Amino acid sequence: MPDTPQGQPATHYQWEFNPQTPLHLFYRGSRDEWTEWFDSEVWAHSLEDLSTWRDLERDLMVGNPVREPVVAVLIEGKLYIWDGHHRVGCSYKYDRLTVPCLIGTPL
Repeated sequence: MPDTPQGQPATHYQWEFNPQTPLHLFYRGSRDEWTEWFDSEVWAHSLEDLSTWRDLERDLMVGNPVREPVVAVLIEGKLYIWDGHHRVGCSYKYDRLTVPCLIGTPL
């Protein structure tokens, strides 16, 4: 579910890693909306193998950082997520302020 309105391939962006990207820069929703969405995703997929989401949640509960960066593109000052919606939602749920992110800027 890429959020990018441009629909451009990855080669149309310059990529940079930011280890502490503020969550408020991501397009879509408040902390409560992200948390509610994450919890509904876990519930909706509860019959599937959710080990990666549960590992992520367990890590954040005990104070560990998000290990895998979110991948997003920067369009008009907002970050549109290509990969990592669950990492952002879980980070909001556990009151994190930042996540590691690979950010693409249009060339």
